[in-house]
Amino acid sequence: MNFVYIWALIVMYALFALGIFLMKYIRNHKAFNLIFPVAVFALYFALCIFVYETDTDPARWNFLNTLPTANISPFTFSIMPLLLVLPKKAKEPIYLLIAMMSVGMFFSVAFGCLGNAVRNYRFHPHFLLDYMAHVVLAAYGVYLIRSKTAKFSVKNCLVSGSLIYGVAVVMMILNVIFDKAFFGLSLNGSHNIYNMVLVDNSYLSALIYFIGLGAVLALGALLCAFLNRERFSIVGERK
Repeated sequence: MNFVYIWALIVMYALFALGIFLMKYIRNHKAFNLIFPVAVFALYFALCIFVYETDTDPARWNFLNTLPTANISPFTFSIMPLLLVLPKKAKEPIYLLIAMMSVGMFFSVAFGCLGNAVRNYRFHPHFLLDYMAHVVLAAYGVYLIRSKTAKFSVKNCLVSGSLIYGVAVVMMILNVIFDKAFFGLSLNGSHNIYNMVLVDNSYLSALIYFIGLGAVLALGALLCAFLNRERFSIVGERK
């Protein structure tokens, strides 16, 4: 077992817990809605550069897995700069989507670290950049709902959830047209869910993917409903 991943997980989750605790002392919400997206994108950009420079595979397989077309996480990381330029109304569904995805981002780090530790997988620095981006985005999701920046309602959750479902559907259509495997949603045989072939059937694999995505968003919506209560609010002294 590779305990480096275990220690990395402990440190990252400890920092996450500290960040959640310190949120109640935040006064300048405008600044933090700038800092979080910049931090996430900076980690993602550093990840892409590092993997590109160190990927020795002729097919650039590792680098391709960092691109926005690889899956939901890199796609979400890549759209962070939009939050700096879009008008307020256009940002609202993205804010809520990030909040809904915070549960998935949080637990994906645990699954990744523990899985690599159990398999005694060699530690690669770029994994840390990837995991840190997930943890920071998870913390941002919690912040968005506690600060009331993400406008929680069932209707808004459906709208925000449809955004990422729409992206996945577009990726699947592009796969059919151009014989690619974006988001692992190829219907031509090259199918996987996060690099794991669960079933030897492209259509069933896609169905599992969409059901899993819905479950993650539903859990995120439940977290939003829980944190949306006044006792967790940090908007009392917004400036």
